[in-house]
Amino acid sequence: MATLQRSIGRRAIRHAVVSSKEHKEDVAENNRRRSLYWVGVEQKNEDNHRIIPELGEGLYFVRDHPLFGAHARLQAELDAELAEIAEAYVLKRNEAGADLAHLDQEEKREIAKAKQERREKFAALKSAEDNGDLLQVDGEELIRRLDCWEADMTHYFREVPDKKCKAGRRWKRTPTKGIQGHVVTCGPVWSKLIFEAAKNGESEKVREFASKAAIELAKEYQTRTHRRVISLQAHFDTGSLHFHLFSTRIGADHKLIPKTTKKFGLIGPWACGVLRQGEDGYIPRQSTNYLQAKRLHDRTEGPPLDWVMCKVVDGLCLAFFGLSPKLTTWRRLYMQGLPQRAFERLFALRDAVDGEIQEWQNNGDYALPAVGFQRGPGGMRGQEVTF
Repeated sequence: MATLQRSIGRRAIRHAVVSSKEHKEDVAENNRRRSLYWVGVEQKNEDNHRIIPELGEGLYFVRDHPLFGAHARLQAELDAELAEIAEAYVLKRNEAGADLAHLDQEEKREIAKAKQERREKFAALKSAEDNGDLLQVDGEELIRRLDCWEADMTHYFREVPDKKCKAGRRWKRTPTKGIQGHVVTCGPVWSKLIFEAAKNGESEKVREFASKAAIELAKEYQTRTHRRVISLQAHFDTGSLHFHLFSTRIGADHKLIPKTTKKFGLIGPWACGVLRQGEDGYIPRQSTNYLQAKRLHDRTEGPPLDWVMCKVVDGLCLAFFGLSPKLTTWRRLYMQGLPQRAFERLFALRDAVDGEIQEWQNNGDYALPAVGFQRGPGGMRGQEVTF
């Protein structure tokens, strides 16, 4: 599946690291919600979070930011230069016949000059375009670097009319949360196959696949959206191998990058999952679910972004693990379990509807012998359904 997560703040940044406190709290809350029944229809799901020792928690990539570490580096340079200035003027004052008042003025001028140089260097870094490199880092380093990005993406400049200006327009500083997130998940068959390969001594191959997928996802995303990809994380802590992608449409000059928009052309995780099932032959292409997902796909202008991202991941899965002898086994097991889950869901839905009808009948003079659908999707006639 592929989903869009709008604004990325401090908590979402820390959730990106599997070992963080925030990630563990979110997992616990998700497990609590999984144990609940929703309207008597949803089935209980088991917690699928776990760590494979041979594989670790995940891989983290972040875009190098010109300002990262600049404060500490420039402050250290300034402190060293100020110490040299102070030591030099101590020697000058100790010389015979030194003009102390004149030396004090010179020292102050040199100190002011040193501070001004550091301010100019920092300003140049702040307006500089980064090199676009994605660095592989550990979890703690990822949080530090993403915090730097988040602090820098708190505003952007937009052009607004202003009669007081000669040009009639000016740039207005506008507060915003400038980082957005996207999640792309491997299909269930590929996830099972990949994690089994990691347990059987192919953990390095899995890491190579995850690194390649991160690079390709970043390239495809930037090409289609023109946004800057800030970070990518491959998470190995669940039964579904998935990638988190953070991006921004704010440029180095804090103006919106040309050709970027708020609209992505998404069809959603459900449609992506159903299209995957149909294309891989797990469900009939004439089934209602597949036809509905295909309709959502076809009504967008060009290929939907989330479906394209899914295809990037699926293509790399096939390239790295398509020749595995275990692929046929996992496909067969998935095919066996899919109808059972579908039937369980339909039976649960029937029981929920029966119970709701019974409640209405017990609390009033209601009679509902049958339910008839006048028109179906696309204007087609529907069949009468009785309970």
